[in-house]
Amino acid sequence: MTRRLLFLALLVCAQPLPAAESTYQQGLDAFRDGDYSAALEAFQRAQDAGKDTPQLHYNLGVTHYRLGQLDQADAAFARAAEGPDLQALALYNRGRVATRDNRPDDATDLYRAARDAARTDQVHDLAKAALDAQAEARDEAREPQRPGPTVLAELGLGYDSNTALQGEERPNGDRGDSFAELLLYGDIPVAGTTERGLRVHGLLNGVQHADNSEDDFDRLETGLTAFRSPGDWRQEIGANVSLARLDGERLETAMEGHGEVKRALGGGLHAGLRYRLAWIDAGDAFEGLDGIRQDLRARLRGSSGAARWRADYSFEWNDRDDIEDGNGVISYSPMRHGVHARWIQPLTDQVRASVDGGARYSTYPDREDTEDGLQRREDLRFRLSGQVTRELGRGFSAFARIHWLDNRSSIERYRFARIRGGAGLEYLFH
Repeated sequence: MTRRLLFLALLVCAQPLPAAESTYQQGLDAFRDGDYSAALEAFQRAQDAGKDTPQLHYNLGVTHYRLGQLDQADAAFARAAEGPDLQALALYNRGRVATRDNRPDDATDLYRAARDAARTDQVHDLAKAALDAQAEARDEAREPQRPGPTVLAELGLGYDSNTALQGEERPNGDRGDSFAELLLYGDIPVAGTTERGLRVHGLLNGVQHADNSEDDFDRLETGLTAFRSPGDWRQEIGANVSLARLDGERLETAMEGHGEVKRALGGGLHAGLRYRLAWIDAGDAFEGLDGIRQDLRARLRGSSGAARWRADYSFEWNDRDDIEDGNGVISYSPMRHGVHARWIQPLTDQVRASVDGGARYSTYPDREDTEDGLQRREDLRFRLSGQVTRELGRGFSAFARIHWLDNRSSIERYRFARIRGGAGLEYLFH
C-alpha cells in the first residue's frame, strides 16, 4: 500500500506547464480512473506540447509500468532520475521494474542506489525493505511459480539484393528480388515451475519472392527442453528436429541435441555457455551436406542504464560428406570462429533501436579445383544490421530493419555481398 501511495501522490501533486495543462490534467484524471491507456496518451501529448520535466517522465514511467510495458517504464524512470528531487524514487521504481522483469542483480544495484540517494526516510525505508525482501528470498526456499507461454508472430515485406543466399552454402547467385517473410514462434511450458521443468517450442519461418521462386525458403522446427535453476545458475538440456526446404524441395533434415549453462555474475552481468550437436540428412539435390555439425558459444550480457547489450564468441566444426569431382573436393565441412555483439537502446518511451555486428572466419579442409589450380577455401564474413521498433500497444509493434553482409573468400566464386531491408508488424505475448 505504501508503494502505491507514493506513485499516486506524485501524480496528483505534479504541476503541469501552462501550455500542456489541459492534456496533462486529462492524464492525471484518466490515471485516477484506472484508464492507463488514456493516461499514457495524454501524458505523451503533453510532452509533445513542450513539457519535458522529471515529473512528466516519472508519470510516464508509472503509467507504462501499470500497462506492463517494462522497457518503456525503465527508460522513463531513467529520465526522471536525472532530476535530483526525484532521483531516489525513480531509482527505486527502476528496481521494481527490474524485479518484475526477472533481473534480480540489476534490481539490487538500483535499490542500493535509491537507498543511498534518498532524501526522505520514506524512500530510504522503501529501498531498504526491498533489499531485505531480496535477501530473505535468497535465504528461504520460496514456492516456485508456473511459467507462462511465449508467442511471437512477425510479418514483413522487403527487398533482398541477393536472394540466392537463402541457402547457407549456395554459390553466389547475385540476383535481387522483393520478398514477404512470415515468422511464427511459440514456447510453452508443459511441466514444472520457473525453477525446474519442461517446455516445448515450435518455429515456422517462410520467405517467398516475387520473381525468384527458386530461392523461396521455409523452415519448420520443434523441440523439447528440460531446465533447472539452482541458485544463480540455470541449466538446460534438450533436443530439436527441423526441416528446411528450398523452392519446395527438401534442403536438409536435422536432429539436434543441446546443453546450456548460465550464471548471474553480479552487477547486472550474466554469462552463458552452450553446446549443440546436429545430425544432418540432406535432400537428394543437396548432396554433400550430409554429416555432423557441432558448435560451442560463450555469451556475456549486461545492461548500461536503460540499454542492454550482449557479446558472443562461437566455434563451429563440421564433418560433412562433401562432393568429389575427380579433380578436387567441394567442401561443406568448415571450421569457423565468430564474434558477435548486440546493443539495444531505448530512444523514447515507445521507440527502441538495436544494432548488431559480427565477423566470422571459416577454413575448409579440402582443396577445390579452380581456374588457378587446386585451392583451399578460406572465408572472412562481416555483417552489420540495424532495427528500429515502435510499440503500438497490446503486444503489437512496427519495425524497420536493414542487414548488410560481405563475404570475402580465397576462391572467387564464393565472394559475394548482400543488402536486405524491410519493414513489418510483430506481435509478442509472454
